[in-house]
Amino acid sequence: VLWGGLHGLALILQRLYQALRWRPMPKFLGVALTFLFTLLAWVLFRAETWGDAKKVYMAMAGFSTMDWESALASYSANSLTMFVLGVAILFLPRNAASAVDGFRPTRMTAMQTVVLLVSAIFMMNRMSPFIYFNLWGIKLG
Repeated sequence: VLWGGLHGLALILQRLYQALRWRPMPKFLGVALTFLFTLLAWVLFRAETWGDAKKVYMAMAGFSTMDWESALASYSANSLTMFVLGVAILFLPRNAASAVDGFRPTRMTAMQTVVLLVSAIFMMNRMSPFIYFNLWGIKLG
């Protein structure tokens, strides 16, 4: 319900922006705002309580007792590599529909597919509960 409300609010703001301005929003700004909105909204799905969500939001805003050095030390090289790959996959290519139109299998695309597949297999050994369980307050483990 909350996600639907947030999505509706975002659509209202987007339509209002279009109604008030004649020029479209620059693509980079639109992508950045969409990413930021999604990043902030999905905290509510991962947090088990409102208090947990508040802690995450405070940490995201820089109001955390953890310093950068210990925060970075808590991540493995694999996690950081996957993060960088994820950001590159999200922001560098064209959208899926236009990419499919011009797709031609090459050795490079085959290598990229293998790298992503192997990375995904290595990441499977970590337990990460299905995030929608938090939506209904179901506790795992």
